[in-house]
Amino acid sequence: MSERKEEIRKEDKKWGWKFGLILLASGIGGGFLGGGVGWLTDWLSEGGEGLAWVAEVAVPVVSAVLLAVVVLGNLIALPILWGRCKKLARTEELEDETVWEKLDRRLNVILAVTSLSICVVMTLMGVAVSGFRSILYGRDDLILSMAVTFGAVLGLFTELALVLIFQRLVVNFYKEHNPEKRGSVYQMNFNKVWLKSCDEAEKLHIYRAGYTAYRVGYYTCLALWLVGVLGAMTGLLNWATILFVGIIWAAMQAGYLIAAAKQKGDGINITI
Repeated sequence: MSERKEEIRKEDKKWGWKFGLILLASGIGGGFLGGGVGWLTDWLSEGGEGLAWVAEVAVPVVSAVLLAVVVLGNLIALPILWGRCKKLARTEELEDETVWEKLDRRLNVILAVTSLSICVVMTLMGVAVSGFRSILYGRDDLILSMAVTFGAVLGLFTELALVLIFQRLVVNFYKEHNPEKRGSVYQMNFNKVWLKSCDEAEKLHIYRAGYTAYRVGYYTCLALWLVGVLGAMTGLLNWATILFVGIIWAAMQAGYLIAAAKQKGDGINITI
């Protein structure tokens, strides 16, 4: 036991001074950031009406345009990608492992495009409808705000329809060629049902990808927290931004710890 304690002490000593250097560098960087925040606050206070126009008019309009580009791009790209998959399935022998792997990659491209694009579209839609305030208060840009808001909502529903259609096509294709697969994209608990129908190798792959996603989310929350603090100091953001990041962060941590605690005999693996 004493040898193990000595080993642990040496390991802490090995990495302790590096951690100290990181803290020192962070302190120096924080000093520069503090000075930069002060300068930025003064600059923003001088910007006044121009910055307000950018935030309340230009940004929503640009977001609506980008949303339209993404939706139109998917309207063109997704049928082409699905057509390539169907063509490969018709012309090649799917029992050939090489052919199936190629088809699997193409199908996963469709899933990746739909999953990422719906996140982008929902974000852009949220920014675009911030112009809804102009409708409520009857400002000079009323017509523009109405067009942007309702156009963004229409774009969101179009994207949701595309995601549902093509994810259903992909899922049903897998089910046709893998009779053991269960679940419908219309089910609210589809992910849970689908996971139960996967074999151990597939589950391990999903768990590893899920843990990687958790780590990415953790560090993303850390970065967003820093942005939220700096934004609150400059007046660009408020406390609600930090609160929302904190809620997401806490939900991730709680979900991870609860799931770890449910693993019988494995104990709790606390990872921060």
